[in-house]
Amino acid sequence: MKKLLLILICFPLIGFGQIRNFEEIPEKLIMNFDKMGVNDDTYLNSFESDYFNFIFQDIRGEFDFTGKKIGFVTGNGHSIVSKKSYFDIEKSRKERGYSTNQASLHLFNKSEIETSGGYEGFVLYWVKAFFKSESLPRKLKEYDSNN
Repeated sequence: MKKLLLILICFPLIGFGQIRNFEEIPEKLIMNFDKMGVNDDTYLNSFESDYFNFIFQDIRGEFDFTGKKIGFVTGNGHSIVSKKSYFDIEKSRKERGYSTNQASLHLFNKSEIETSGGYEGFVLYWVKAFFKSESLPRKLKEYDSNN
């Protein structure tokens, strides 16, 4: 019962502070969609960095995505996917007139950055409930080793 209550309280917070509609995103960012998610490099290019800096402007605080190593996690099993997969979905949603991916930003502390092999954090998307996993930084490092 306590877990259900926690989920019901926290569920509306997933993606809180994130830009939800493509209409809210400046045209100069949308014009460069074709330059986002073009490869599986774990480091963001300047177009991807600018996009995420805008999308998460209300929740990222002082964090700047420029040149950062960011993971992408989706699904209730917390599957790690490529940034290409993330942007393929984002581009498809834009083409269909849908909202942006329902995503949230999770930043790592220094210990987690070290354990993960240098990931600064991850973008979590299309997840009903997220329970922080101690193994996620290790999973990101393993993802790097396998790709």
